Amino acid sequence: MIYLKHIYKTYQNSTPALKNIDLEIEKGTFVFLTGPSGAGKSTLFRLIAAFDKPTSGQIIVNETDLTQISEAQIPYYRRRIGVVFQDFKLLKSKTVFENVSLPLQIRGDSPLQIQKKVIDVLEKLNLSHRKNNFPDQLSGGEQQRTAIARAIVHQPSLLIADEPTGNLDPKLSKETMDILDSICSQGTTVFVASHDINLIEQYNKKRIHLIDGVLQ
Repeated sequence: MIYLKHIYKTYQNSTPALKNIDLEIEKGTFVFLTGPSGAGKSTLFRLIAAFDKPTSGQIIVNETDLTQISEAQIPYYRRRIGVVFQDFKLLKSKTVFENVSLPLQIRGDSPLQIQKKVIDVLEKLNLSHRKNNFPDQLSGGEQQRTAIARAIVHQPSLLIADEPTGNLDPKLSKETMDILDSICSQGTTVFVASHDINLIEQYNKKRIHLIDGVLQ
């Protein structure tokens, strides 16, 4: 599912953000990525989501070599993955329904297909009553669930979540992690960056640790 070999990432005029990363994650597993701020967690996720390319090394996700992928192929690759950003990145001018439907619209699903799939995922995440609301009318937890709904509505094989509970209280953090765990149980590979050790310890999942760009 995810295979990284000898990955280095160095930004211009800076020390390496990632150093000699070797990593393999099997399909259908749930993995936590931990480490302090500035350790390179977001950089690693950007590479796996094809928002950036490594300076050297090889990345293969879903049998796609991201070190060789062309700019034209990247949108098609992203249609097979889901990404939950730390700051949600919801479009404020669009309703919950419209935000969640975006991946399906981009993929070219029919209006009937979009209607059914969006309603289904909103029901699963207890957001049906909010479908016509705008992000600014939602609580933090509802915004987070909307971001998750948008990331999974197209049934991705891989879900990446970068500090998905960073802005939530402990109760909402637990609810969010339970949702991600449920998604994994249905066959999706889930890769979550988090610094909340107390929360992580409540789950019996594989954990990898990143410090100064090096996997421990």
